Amino acid sequence: GQVLSFPGYLEPFSSFHVRLKAIPDLQNPIRNAEQIKFHSGTIEQTGKIYLLEGKSLQEGEEGLATVVLAHPVVAAAGDRFIIRRLTPVTTIAGGEILAVSRDAKRKKKKSVAEQLNAHLAFFQGVDPMSLEGLEKRVEYYLRVERKNSASLDEISRGILLKKEVVKDSLAGLIENKKVISLGAEHYIHSDTYRTLLNDAESRLQKVASEEGTLSLTSGMLRQGFDWPARLWRMIEEDLQRRSVVEKKGNKFILRAAVEKLSEDERRLMARIQRIYADAGFHSPRPEELPEMTHASQKQIGRILDYLFSQKKLIRLSKNVVLDYDVFKGAQDMVVKVINEKGTLDSADFKAHIGSSRKYALAVLDFLDLQRITVRSGNTRKLTPDYQRNMLK
Repeated sequence: GQVLSFPGYLEPFSSFHVRLKAIPDLQNPIRNAEQIKFHSGTIEQTGKIYLLEGKSLQEGEEGLATVVLAHPVVAAAGDRFIIRRLTPVTTIAGGEILAVSRDAKRKKKKSVAEQLNAHLAFFQGVDPMSLEGLEKRVEYYLRVERKNSASLDEISRGILLKKEVVKDSLAGLIENKKVISLGAEHYIHSDTYRTLLNDAESRLQKVASEEGTLSLTSGMLRQGFDWPARLWRMIEEDLQRRSVVEKKGNKFILRAAVEKLSEDERRLMARIQRIYADAGFHSPRPEELPEMTHASQKQIGRILDYLFSQKKLIRLSKNVVLDYDVFKGAQDMVVKVINEKGTLDSADFKAHIGSSRKYALAVLDFLDLQRITVRSGNTRKLTPDYQRNMLK
């Protein structure tokens, strides 16, 4: 019964950051942590006031404060209020709510005061309901309160404006390059986006220099960053435009790490490629490579990952790695036999490739996983959309 609102636009809070002014004829100064009664609209609630810029507020003085109420009430930024003492019941100050606090614990006074002063400076001299004021409200919300992007609906509810009004403001902000559209009515402040993009690039450079990793999956790239998927898609595209990474399938190649490969590492890479190309369907297990090349398992691992991403090699199972072209030849052979005969006998396939059951099953099982073939007893058939799934 406190406020009339569209559903979902308002919620109760118990902590508010405010700017207030003591009345001119205040007899006793307002003290920090003083118990008060808070009034806004029809709301009346007891609580405490915590001054952010001093220990007291004298008559006629203005200041910043945090009001913490005994019970949550429905109020929002921009609402006016007055404060009264409990005994005797007298009005001592009034002001405006600058922001609601969603934090369970109160932040340090200095931090809150700095944030509120920045808020006041941002809106100084601007009518909040003018076209400029409306744009500033949208921009401030995206820059300060929703740093990982926000939807049109979230912005509308966050600043209590109709979606049509928010859309018009967003159009102006996008035109002036202050806001970026992520698609599907999701938006992020331009400064925030640049910061996140630089954070992602810095992390990749650190991984490349400290860990020597040559490639990462999308999941590994996103690890540690709790950003929405549509934001990540744009980040990944811009990392490629900056030539930080190169996308190959589901892997991202770290250009800096590849460029720093030593001559010895490049020779090792060429040797591993040659080993698998020459071996055909009698390839060594990955754990056999250190002994064959006199390189460490760590060196072998990072180079194999890179070769997988470059489609030079392909891992069919934990112990079976093939040269990519060798596997592609087996894939094409399977498709040709099935197209000619209708099915392929799994037991006979090892004869087709001149190898053992181990390699034959690894190839066929992988083709099943890729939805190129489907198993039916001891035979394989092609799936209806096998051509779309074939490795190129």
